[in-house]
Amino acid sequence: MNSTTQKEAPACPGPQSSQHGPARFKMPRGAVDTHAHVIGLPPKYPFMPGRSYTPPEATAKSYLAMLDATGMAYGVLTQVSVHGTDNRLLVETLTANRNRLRGIAVIPLDCPEKERAALKNAGVVGLRINVLYGGGIGFEKVEQYASLCKEMGWHLQFLLDARELPALASRLSKLPVPFLVDHMGHFPTSEGVDNEGFKTLVSLVKDGAWVRLSGAYRNTIH
Repeated sequence: MNSTTQKEAPACPGPQSSQHGPARFKMPRGAVDTHAHVIGLPPKYPFMPGRSYTPPEATAKSYLAMLDATGMAYGVLTQVSVHGTDNRLLVETLTANRNRLRGIAVIPLDCPEKERAALKNAGVVGLRINVLYGGGIGFEKVEQYASLCKEMGWHLQFLLDARELPALASRLSKLPVPFLVDHMGHFPTSEGVDNEGFKTLVSLVKDGAWVRLSGAYRNTIH
């Protein structure tokens, strides 16, 4: 697989070199960091053609150090869009840290049963549908992905613009699995709380959906 050039996909800043926990309160016991990425570099871990950005390496070692520094007991890793459906680095990281990490994968619908079983065994607990950034899986076949998740005992995670939710809400309400809306629905605050997309997001939460803030989504590691 050929990688998109740096010029075609702008560089993305890396994480801070050091992290620390909150200054005003003590992190509760068993706290979970609910969304982060591990990122490898080509050629071992190729980047997707058509991706939206070019990130630096983000290693499992650095992520675990961040968990320790911030007082997080557990973590949930989400398959990053630049690696597309190549979940190898995610699986390697989960397998090496079974007691601490779980993961959200990105797979094609025709992913073989054996591969899906291997993902679940590694610690994958859900699938991501990404309609915002290149390298992701789109929303067109969400019902089929929901059926697959039900079969596997997984949930769905959506990376979308909340302003699109009014048109999608009826479909989401019929899904047979739990789901969460990632990154607060990428909702621009300039739209205000009276925007129909924001009100739909709130109504979905009232009906039992999760909305991931910056780490404010509880998940149980078991």
